[in-house]
Amino acid sequence: MQNLFNDLDYHQKQYRIAVIAPAGAPRNLNALSQLKTMCDNIPNIELHVPEGLLDRSYVPYHANSDEARFQFLKMALEDDAIDIIWCLGGGYGTARLLPILQDIDKPKQHKLVIGYSDITALHLFLAKQWGWSSIHGGVLAEIWRLNERDSRNFQKIFDFLAGKHDGMIVDDLLPLNTAAQNVLQCYGTVVGGNLALCQTSIGTAWALETKGRIVMLEDTHEDGYAVDRTLYHLRDILDDAAAIVLGCFNKGDNNLEFALQRFADEMEVPVFKSNGFGHDYHNMPFLHNVEGIIEAHDTYFCLTQPSATSYSIA
Repeated sequence: MQNLFNDLDYHQKQYRIAVIAPAGAPRNLNALSQLKTMCDNIPNIELHVPEGLLDRSYVPYHANSDEARFQFLKMALEDDAIDIIWCLGGGYGTARLLPILQDIDKPKQHKLVIGYSDITALHLFLAKQWGWSSIHGGVLAEIWRLNERDSRNFQKIFDFLAGKHDGMIVDDLLPLNTAAQNVLQCYGTVVGGNLALCQTSIGTAWALETKGRIVMLEDTHEDGYAVDRTLYHLRDILDDAAAIVLGCFNKGDNNLEFALQRFADEMEVPVFKSNGFGHDYHNMPFLHNVEGIIEAHDTYFCLTQPSATSYSIA
């Protein structure tokens, strides 16, 4: 097994990381012990893994019971020794914890939560309920799938944490409609994540807010008709966005490209396509609930977050 952490630059900072699993459990049930073994050899990573984090005897598609998953999340949020809360994986289950999370007081210390996919629900909650920024990026379980992932997905997360990020999120934006082709500069707070979870948020206390925002959307294992149906449902919510960036939509059928283009053609706001984030080889992290800029250059469009260059843990 190749150790991804061996190749990363940690910028000589101390990282105090709590591992949580608010959704599903990884297929590799030895993941936690292997993760701890890896990090034991890295002097500036202090990994906190609670006993009993994974127990699928309660529900086969969750990492543990709702009550246990919430308690592990709450402990990480309230532990003053923790700077970073890094999710082990995605799957399904995070949204079930949010009504309980809403009943606790906002922690005094801002913790940086990292994850994507089902963790989108938590990003949306933290932004709307507590005004927190967070990092939409790779989960720890992907360390064992290095042959399927770009190591820069993780390197750029550590660059964020160390305040060494160059601000570039993706530089492959393809304009899908006339409004996007006419963009010179477009500003907005960057929000979003997984399309299914953004739809799930509708009608909740953590619902996706889009007005004047750059909305990032991606998904996996969904056929074209299903993506079409979800995007059509979200049209009235998305029509006040500053821009929409459609990331990777993979492992569906041959109708995905048609569905995405059809959506873009029906929207009056700029819609772009990128292969730089999502459930695929490239999953470049972005700062959720932090301002971004889409700019046109001579031969390409890019999304940057200038404040990323000064964004770091204490």
